[in-house]
Amino acid sequence: MFECKFHSGQFFKDLVDVISSFIEDGVLIAKPDGLELRAIEQQRVAMIDLKVSKDLCETYTCDNEVELKINFVDLGKFVARSSGTEEVNLRYIAETNKLQIKFKGKSTRTFSIPLLEEVNCESMEGVNLTSDVEINIDTSVISQSIKDARLIGDIIDVNVQQDGEFKIIVNSDRGDLRIEFEESPTRNDADGEVIAKYSLDFLSKILKAGTLSDNVTLEFSSDNPIIFKFLINNDEANGRIVYFLAPQVDEEDEEEYEEEPDEL
Repeated sequence: MFECKFHSGQFFKDLVDVISSFIEDGVLIAKPDGLELRAIEQQRVAMIDLKVSKDLCETYTCDNEVELKINFVDLGKFVARSSGTEEVNLRYIAETNKLQIKFKGKSTRTFSIPLLEEVNCESMEGVNLTSDVEINIDTSVISQSIKDARLIGDIIDVNVQQDGEFKIIVNSDRGDLRIEFEESPTRNDADGEVIAKYSLDFLSKILKAGTLSDNVTLEFSSDNPIIFKFLINNDEANGRIVYFLAPQVDEEDEEEYEEEPDEL
């Protein structure tokens, strides 16, 4: 049995938007202490690892672990019909393998949507990555920087100097951009410059999680995956959303790079 009522309808709306912008299908696991999801996106370049505490729900009942195989793009269409101020109730109907979503405001609307028998999205166990640099930054600051960068190019250079200078560089036929940040690393174990290239398209999707957290922690090493960690409502007790994004590589290294996401 699984059912819950969220304290905030807007939170649930933002949560579904964050997931559906990243993957189409996935398995949301309801556990007695909250919700979990771990999935690799279709291109196998990035992964999401999400935990939501039951404390974010006004009521929460889950006696045993339940796997909800969801098409999040379709779910997002239903959730988009919510104003965000309405009460949101979820209930798993095992007999019909459906997820019931009830929006309660000036009217009560109850959708029952079929769950999937199988999902196309891959999952994997926990990821253990080491990094040389860790930076805490306001999500609005890094989000605006990514929006600026997309005016210029598709690939971004994330750069930290040994003295702690943190900057983003974009070069393309459309122009050049250099952004220098006041934030310096909270941890810098590198012997020299740390630099890596990442896809701006994926970074834009990742930073949608900024609606759920005012701050984000970045961890990376040269030419290695970058980790983005968002604490829901800025408190780890509420849960967290962690992304792992593989680096971009030069064309001559593409053949070697094809297996890189398996190392996440």
